Amino acid sequence: FYMSAAAEGQGSFILINGEAGIGKTHLINTTSRIAEKDGFIVSEIDFKSYHNFEPYSPFIDLVQKLEHGNSETNQILDQIKKNAVQPDTQKLDKKDYDAELFEKLNSERTILQQIIVTWLLNASKKRPIFLFLNNLHTVSQTTLQFIHYITGKFVDHGIMICATLRQDGVESSNDKIPIYADVVQRMGREGLITKLHLKRIKKKHLKEYLNQ
Repeated sequence: FYMSAAAEGQGSFILINGEAGIGKTHLINTTSRIAEKDGFIVSEIDFKSYHNFEPYSPFIDLVQKLEHGNSETNQILDQIKKNAVQPDTQKLDKKDYDAELFEKLNSERTILQQIIVTWLLNASKKRPIFLFLNNLHTVSQTTLQFIHYITGKFVDHGIMICATLRQDGVESSNDKIPIYADVVQRMGREGLITKLHLKRIKKKHLKEYLNQ
């Protein structure tokens, strides 16, 4: 259903959660193969491969991968990525360090977000996109906020995002609340997310299915 909608230009964000080993990744991998067969651009971001202090690196790598070696785009993204992770603080006076550094990083972040969103939107006009976000429970708050941002931009375009979320995600407070909880709840309130919860089949379920 959601792939058909994406093919018609109606994007979605599907969040599949459940305990470890329940089959979340297998389900999405199967869906990915169907999407590729149906003409989608299919790509995956595995957040386990990235550090939390590189919130945009997965998306930079995604655009570079999908650009198929566009040197101009790669140079721009490489420079922004380098500066965002290791800003040149030697050129800043101590008294102006905080304000100038904040302005510099904020400007680069805005440019980076625009590049990522613009390229994906343009790509989706040619072919629908199926993007798999793996190990979402490991990401930083900044990355989650960016996912929230791009999901809102992709609603009326052919981009289907699927993510897996383990129930034992990284905790961020003394109340044992996972860092993704607030962002996921806000996305739910805004109607930007569809949740699918996988559970193990129990004996009572088998009886119901057999009766049907």
